[in-house]
Parts: sequence; structure tokens; C-alpha cells
Amino acid sequence: LMVRRLSVLEAGGARSCGAKISRELIGVMAVAFHCKMWTETFASIVRWPDEVRNTVYLAFAALFLGIWTFYIALVIASIASSVRLLKQEARCVRGAPQAEAAWASRVLTVELACCFTIGFTTFAMWSLMIPYRMLSWSGVKPAWMLLTIALDHRADLVLNGISVALLSGLLWQVRGPSPEELRKKKPQFHSLMRALTSASHDLELEAGVLGPDEEWLGKVQELADRAISIRNLLEFWRQLAEEGVVMPGFDPRLSTTNDVVRRAIIPLSRDAGPGGGGRALASVWSGGEPLRPGCMVTHNWSNLFLYLVAGIVSDALDLDCYNQVAEKLCQGKEGRAVVTEALDLAGTLDNTVWVCAFSINQHAGICSGFGAQPDPLSPSHAEWEAKRRDTATGALFEACTCSQVKAFNDDHANCEMNKFDGMMRFLAERVEGFSHLVVVDAAFQVFCRAWCIAEVVESNLSGIPQRIKIHSQRLLDDNYDSLAAIDVQNCQASRPEDRDMILSNIKDVPAFNTQLQWAIFGTQGLLSKWVDGQERAALIGRIIRRAHSVGVSNQGSNGSLKFCELA
Repeated sequence: LMVRRLSVLEAGGARSCGAKISRELIGVMAVAFHCKMWTETFASIVRWPDEVRNTVYLAFAALFLGIWTFYIALVIASIASSVRLLKQEARCVRGAPQAEAAWASRVLTVELACCFTIGFTTFAMWSLMIPYRMLSWSGVKPAWMLLTIALDHRADLVLNGISVALLSGLLWQVRGPSPEELRKKKPQFHSLMRALTSASHDLELEAGVLGPDEEWLGKVQELADRAISIRNLLEFWRQLAEEGVVMPGFDPRLSTTNDVVRRAIIPLSRDAGPGGGGRALASVWSGGEPLRPGCMVTHNWSNLFLYLVAGIVSDALDLDCYNQVAEKLCQGKEGRAVVTEALDLAGTLDNTVWVCAFSINQHAGICSGFGAQPDPLSPSHAEWEAKRRDTATGALFEACTCSQVKAFNDDHANCEMNKFDGMMRFLAERVEGFSHLVVVDAAFQVFCRAWCIAEVVESNLSGIPQRIKIHSQRLLDDNYDSLAAIDVQNCQASRPEDRDMILSNIKDVPAFNTQLQWAIFGTQGLLSKWVDGQERAALIGRIIRRAHSVGVSNQGSNGSLKFCELA
């Protein structure tokens, strides 16, 4: 059990804990133990001289005891080193990562005590048994020593059994940290949480949605009725990836959601005939009939469109990561058929979701341009320029020439791009089982987008069930540094006015950042997956790896990642 513990800690922590040499030591100990037992049992049968029998017995017993002592010391040193590292991280980070490191430190401290108990009781029993056996060969058998060995043997069995049950999770199923624990440690936490406000809440007050303004509420309800089904999404994928007519040059490995919106969704949702306007593609697919979603999807447009589709499908199939589904979708008609059959068997092919790219009327907002050009010397200019070009071909997008009336933030009631979190509350109150799905890109940039952050915190505070789909566990670990240091003040938005609006409506930025970390890392957060036994050790191993990477950043950076200065 301890060998497996070291193995999963080492695999998750990417640091040498002696797991490989542990297996070799266990093998040698097993041989020594059985050779000792064979000497005791069969030496008299083969009529070995007493001197030979005793020498062989002592040699194998001493070998076992020596290796056991070394092995236990190795286990204790490895776990103790991890405990020190976790305690150091708990002092150097804040919010949910701090509570997570403290939780892992407490768990490892208990497991350290269990390993020490197993090691010490066995060491004590053998340390008494060997000299007693040597004395018995000379005819001396001290009664006190025999009694001590008997008591030690029974204590060894009982304590080892309890320790093994604790290590395996049978006797101790520890829960992860919760926001309540942070509140106990930091009394100001509750008052900070009261200062939080959603990005659109103040706009609702301005627009009068909490009062007499029905126009705002009517637009929220209109948006809420624009869901799409997963069946329609897969049919759209077929048109993109297999037919190549809707969007010539589409490359699933390169084309982003922004590319698909500009070159497929906007053209397909424009009204026929010159001088016409346009609708949301979700409205086109539903024939104008209202369709309520069971889930709202948060995603960023710089993510591959492949990953957006794979994330939604993986959620419908109850998979943790979407990399396998993405590979299937890239296998043409055969791969899509496998995915469709799996969804059909799961009964989720007609599940409905709300995705801004499909559910927002792009013709009432961005279709005719790309926003004001930033200063060519500013960091935002490169992002603006990239959004004007197809990722796969590098060609400039053609602006839409429809006559649809545009509505931006200056038209609060009619703008469709400032009501995401308000719509989430609307749906949560009216749709049974409504949930929130976050599809994370490979670089985890979704947590740097202003509206995505607002949606994550809104659903967390509103008690809407949240789920997350990531590409793979490896990418989660690789991006832990940036997630642990997340700050809403560093967020970005396609439209600067959106970012300014969101930040202006956050009354207490530190409190918002703390809640954001809990929404991502906490026990009920997006990345929570607390487990027991060996899987619990694997989780702790990943936390250790993250703590190690944060420690390296602290030592080697002079920038904003000096977490210890924030603690």
C-alpha cells in the first residue's frame, strides 16, 4: 500500500519519491522474509548444524530489518518533504489555492503518521524477536521479553490494520476545503462577499428591470428562448468539416469559434434578399419557435471550434475531458457516426444548450465591423488584428452589409451582449435543472475573458450547478500557475466597453477574486473532484506538483507571481 502511495505521489507530483527503488526493496524484503521462515521450518528437517542454521537465520532476519528500516525512512522522508512544500505554498498563496494546499498538507500529515505507525511497530517487534531468538539458542528465554513480544505482535496487527484502513480511505473519507473554512480563518470574508455584485445587476437597476421597464426583461426572455440542440450542432459540424461548402478552408485543427462565426454563422443567419437584416442562427434552426435551454455554455471565441463542439458533446456523454471526442470528430463521417450513436444511446442527442455564438443575433451587433482600431503600438492591437483574419488562411474577413439595426451598450434595453448573467438568473428561476457548463480552451484563456469570468461567478453565487470540460488533466496541471494568480482586473474583452462595464460594477475587487477562485477551485467549484484512497493520493500528488511549480515561479520571477508578498 505504501509503495502504491509513493507511486501515485510521484506520478502526480513529477518529483522522485523513490517509488521505483521501493519496489525493488520490497522484493528483496519478501525474499529475505521467506528465507528466514524456511530456515526456521525446514532447517531441522535437512539436519543443518545449529551454527549454520543460526547464522543463516540471523543473516536473513537482519537483512529484512535493515531494508525495512531504510524503506520506512524513505517513505517518511518523502511524505514529510511534501508536507513542508504544501505548508510553504499555503503561506504563499491566497484564497482557494491556499485552502487546497492546507487540506493536502493535513491529509498527508495523517498519512505520514500512519506510515510511521506501520514502520515503527514492525521495527519494534523484529528488534525484540531477533535478540530473543539468539538468547533461546543458548537456553535462556526471559519471560518478560516473551510477554513484550506477544503484546507488541498484537499491537502491530491492530495498529497496522487501522493505519491501512486510514490509508485506503475505508476508515477516513476526508472532505475537501470549503468556503466556510476560509470564513472561519478570515472573518472579513463574509463582509467582502456582501460587496460583490454581478456585471449586469446595476444595469438592470438602471434599465428598470427590477421596476417598470418591461423592454429589458422582454429582451432577456427573448434571448432565453434561443437554445440549440446537440443534434443541430452535430449537423452544423457535418456541414463544416465534411461538406466544405458552408465554410471553404475550414480546418478543425486551426479554425476558431471566431472564424466560424465570421465565415459561417453570420452568412447563414442573414435574411435572404438585398437590404435584409438577420437573426440568431438558433432562431433560423428553430423556425422562430422559442426553445429553452437546459444548460448555458461559457466559452471563448479564440478557442478551436472543434473543442467547443467536443466539450458540449463530452458533457452530454458525462466525460471529464473532451480530447477523445475531439479526435473522433476529426475522423470524418465514421467518427461523427460513433459520437452520434453514443449520444443516442445516452438519450442526450436532443439536449438543448445556450451558446452565445449561435444564440445571439450577430447582425444586431458585430457583423459589420471589428470595433475601433486600437493604437498600433498598444498590446491590444495584435488581438484586434488577429480577430479580423481567418486563423487557417490568414485572409481578412468580409464585413456583413446587412441593414439590421445595431444595439450596443449605449442602448441597454435592446443590446443582446450585456445580459448574459441576467439571463442566467432568469433561466435558473424558470427551467428545472438548469445548469452551467464551462468549456475550457487548451490555454485556459476562458478565465481571462471578462464575460466568462462574470458568468462563472454569477452561477456560483446563484447556486446554479456548474460543470467544466477541459481538454486533458495534463493541461490543467500545466496552467495551474495562471489560474492560481487569476485577477479580474487583468481580464480582457472583445469590446473594451464590456470590460469597463464589468469592472465598474464590481464593488470589491479582492472579494470578487476570492469568490472567483472558489468558483474555480473550491469543493463545489468547477475543478473540484475530491476522492479517497489511492485517487486521493493522486490528487495530492498533482497539488504537490503545482505547489512545486509555484515555488519555482516565486524563486525565479521578479514579476507579479510573487505570491508570498500577497499573503
